[in-house]
Amino acid sequence: MSKQNLTEVKMGGNGCSSYLGSVDGVLTAANMWNDDFYKLAGMTGIAFIFIIHEETCPSSLTVYDWQEHFAMMDRIGVQSEIFQYYYNPNLNTYNLVQNRAIERIKESLGRGVGVVIWTPTPLLEFGIITGYDDEQGIFTVKDVTGQEDPDPLLYSNLGISEVPVLFYQIFYDRIEVLSHKTYWESLIYGVKEWNKEYHVSPYYGSGKKAYLNLLTALKKRKYNGFGLSYIIFSYNKAKKCAAEYLNFLATEVNIFAGLTTAAELFRQVSQNFVQLAELIPFPSEEAVASEKLTKILQIVEKSLELENKAMDIINNYIDKNVGQNDEIIY
Repeated sequence: MSKQNLTEVKMGGNGCSSYLGSVDGVLTAANMWNDDFYKLAGMTGIAFIFIIHEETCPSSLTVYDWQEHFAMMDRIGVQSEIFQYYYNPNLNTYNLVQNRAIERIKESLGRGVGVVIWTPTPLLEFGIITGYDDEQGIFTVKDVTGQEDPDPLLYSNLGISEVPVLFYQIFYDRIEVLSHKTYWESLIYGVKEWNKEYHVSPYYGSGKKAYLNLLTALKKRKYNGFGLSYIIFSYNKAKKCAAEYLNFLATEVNIFAGLTTAAELFRQVSQNFVQLAELIPFPSEEAVASEKLTKILQIVEKSLELENKAMDIINNYIDKNVGQNDEIIY
C-alpha cells in the first residue's frame, strides 16, 4: 500500500472553463506552461467555444466532443492521452476499466503530473486528481469550488456520477511548436466553431447559433435561471480571454496586424458581457426582471452583430494569408 499527494497542483484558470482551469493547474505545476492564461485559452481555442442550450441548461459549458481536448493540447505542443468510457450498471468489465484507470492515474502522479478528470466531486465539472491513498482507496482532488480539501474520490466511484462518464486526460511532455502555426490553427478552430451548423446535440447551438438560442430563450422566457446566470458568468470570462488574445495577435505578432479591427470588435463584445454579468449576476435561479429584459436583449443582439463581423474579418484574413508566409505551417 502506498500514497502520494502533489500539494503544488492547484486549480487555475479564470472561471471560463473548468476543463481549461484544470489543465492550467496541471501544466503550470508540471512546468509545461508558464504564460498568461488568456494565451492558453486563445491558443488552445477554448476562448472561442460558445455553446448554449436552447433553454440555457448549465451543461452548455461542457456539452461538446471531449476528444477535441487532445487536439487542443497538441496545438500548444503538449503530448497527452485521453481515455473516455461510458458507465452503465450492465457492463461486465467496468471494474477492470476502473482498475486500469487507477494504474494510469497513479503512474502519472508518480511522475509528478496531476490528471484532469470529469466530476472528481459531485459537481458536474472537470477537476484534477492530485494524489492517492491505497490504504483508504481514495484519490485526493481539486474542483472548481476552490476548496482546499474537497471530499476525496473513492477508487470505486471512478466514472460513476449523475453524468456517468469516466473521462481522464494524462499529460506527458511539451515540445516547441512554431508559434505562428499555433496561432493560425487556433483562429481556424474559432471560425469553425462560430459557423458550426450542427452540434453534438440538437438542443445546443455553437457560435452564432448559441446567440440565437440565448435570444429565443430570453424572448420566450423559457430558460433555466441558474443556467442562464452561470452561462453569462463563464462566457464573460471567455470573451475577455478572446479579446485579449486577439489584441495580443494584432499588436505583437506582425503577420496578424490586419486583425486590429477584429480585436476591437471582440473588445466591445467583452465589454457587453461585463454588462450582462452585472444584469444577470451569478449565482441566481431567479427569472430576469421585466425591466431588465429589454436592455439584456439589446446587448445580446449587439454582441451577435459585433462578433459576427469580427469572425468574418478573421475568416477572410485566414483565406488570404494562410500559406502565404514561409513561417506558417498549415
